[in-house]
Amino acid sequence: MTVVVVTPNAADNALAAGFLAEEGIETRSCATLGELLTLLGREHNSAQAEASFHILRKAGIPSLNVDLMFGLPGQSLEQWKSTLARTITLGPDHISAYCSSGVRR
Repeated sequence: MTVVVVTPNAADNALAAGFLAEEGIETRSCATLGELLTLLGREHNSAQAEASFHILRKAGIPSLNVDLMFGLPGQSLEQWKSTLARTITLGPDHISAYCSSGVRR
């Protein structure tokens, strides 16, 4: 099995997603959802992450995972619950949750 880590800003191209599917790649999306991504210097936002997930799923990628971060500076419990609920609604095959160190990239 081949796993490719894809950031949302790299997976927003349907042609690239189609290529990955044709090559039989199981893609692990590092689409992190949440309103506080800019605090960590992420180049993508929540809407882009969600759109990338749908593009990869539509392209036929057999297994999609979503990485989440909690404990972000200024993140409330309600924001975390909302992020988790939206992620579950997407229907990923796996969800990873990591505690943020608060370090900006």
